[in-house]
Amino acid sequence: PLFRSQCPLSKESVVELVEFLKGVSAEKALGEDGTLDPVYLCLLVGLLYCLNAEPLREMDAEEEAEFYESLTVFDYVNELNGKIVDGEWEWEELGDVVKLAWSLVICVGKKQEALADDDLIDEEQVFGQAVTGGALSFLRKTVVGASGFFDEEYYVRKVHGLVTGLLVNMPLKIKQLREIGRA
Repeated sequence: PLFRSQCPLSKESVVELVEFLKGVSAEKALGEDGTLDPVYLCLLVGLLYCLNAEPLREMDAEEEAEFYESLTVFDYVNELNGKIVDGEWEWEELGDVVKLAWSLVICVGKKQEALADDDLIDEEQVFGQAVTGGALSFLRKTVVGASGFFDEEYYVRKVHGLVTGLLVNMPLKIKQLREIGRA
């Protein structure tokens, strides 16, 4: 590929990026307007790209195995799950957005049988942690509200893909959120 965005980062680089983002504080990453600084916005969207579950629905089994080879490596999935779900995030809301994307990867991976059902923590539990932590509000205010967000089609597509993926793959969880919002 001509550009790095055309293929995911290596397993090691994804783990390093998660570790780096876990240590980012709101004070360091927020711009003057209260939204994500462009550098941290780029890093977050890059990680969202690496945690992208979309291709799993559009590929045949051979392409899927090649593209998502890392999902079939239990040690890697277990390590990544531990890095994302366990431990403290310096900026909890940033971690909640990553957990939201990870819950979608787990959900789609299990539906496509790229992941065994008992390999990971339940995706609904990860989803619940992310939503109760404020991931959706963070996405709306801090990510989508960032200056320059709509100037980058890539950013818009990644966040749109995440939200659409949640609607398509976790409709019952979304329905529960709507019911909670009405109460």
